[in-house]
Amino acid sequence: LAAAGCGEQRSPDDTTVSESTREPSRDVAFDGPELASDAIPGEGATGPADALEGEPRKEGTSQERFDARNSAFTLDGSTVALKNGSAEAPAAPGSQSLVTTRYFGKEASGDLNGDGRDDVAYFVTRDGSGSGRFTYVVAAISGMGGYKTTNAFLVGDRIVPQSLRISANELHVNFAGRERSEPMTAPPTRPSVLLLKVTPQGVLQGLMK
Repeated sequence: LAAAGCGEQRSPDDTTVSESTREPSRDVAFDGPELASDAIPGEGATGPADALEGEPRKEGTSQERFDARNSAFTLDGSTVALKNGSAEAPAAPGSQSLVTTRYFGKEASGDLNGDGRDDVAYFVTRDGSGSGRFTYVVAAISGMGGYKTTNAFLVGDRIVPQSLRISANELHVNFAGRERSEPMTAPPTRPSVLLLKVTPQGVLQGLMK
């Protein structure tokens, strides 16, 4: 497996965050815009509620799911706001040509910044007036006040996005690319992996080994 970017791929077990309390568990899936259920114990429930006070909330009990299809993030210094999975903007001021950014998916969840909460990563693509189709990856970092997206990080032009995986605070981006000597017209068949991290400032960047 060839690696794009710096360093070798590491494959520790995926980080999993779990929390056991007296309240019913509330797992969050990232497959749509619906709100996760907010189950509340009935009036006759037993057990002191005070035992839960002061415990940090983890992503497993977050009330809202992250909706990547309707997310906003920065790409090449400009803000892109997806609506139902896509966004259009002029290729240049006053231009009739449009640039279209689309949600591609293949979401992954896991802790990217070491705070014990599950974050989300997903692919987006951008098409313009030319022949290129550029693929990016975006991360959404979970916090006490909700999610905050990172910049969109360029993976490549006319590649085949395959999967995302979050492990040990690292984002593993798997895709099919090309050899350096191959033209862009060649089909992308070279297995590749890009390792990324989120800085304390919330910037998604290449992981240097």
